[in-house]
Amino acid sequence: MKKYLLFLLFFTIIFLSSCGEQERLHSFDHQVEEETAAIYKHYSAEAFQNGDVPPNTLIQLSGVITVTDNDDGQSVKKNDRFILEAEGQRYQVINYSDSEWQLAEQVTVYGEYYGFIKAEQIKNEL
Repeated sequence: MKKYLLFLLFFTIIFLSSCGEQERLHSFDHQVEEETAAIYKHYSAEAFQNGDVPPNTLIQLSGVITVTDNDDGQSVKKNDRFILEAEGQRYQVINYSDSEWQLAEQVTVYGEYYGFIKAEQIKNEL
């Protein structure tokens, strides 16, 4: 009986500490997302069209993947180029992240602008 109570107490402590760890991880993830949004600026399609976005600017852009240069013609993997359609305009993006995507997915791209976008991070926008 004593062993059973010790085992139950040990299991409860482990369970409660893992719940606290999950909350800390969620809080950390949320903080990273807020900091990322503050670093990468959103520009309008008009700003891109008018040349108001200087090279080497950290930008964020949301849109739909419409074309990819991947051999299968459907997926986007690391180092693949793709077209992101946003606000009625098309932008060439190179996926430098480890994430993989499919045509027609709604995503937000975080990257550096060079006349094209070097995407360091891509997130799904469901």
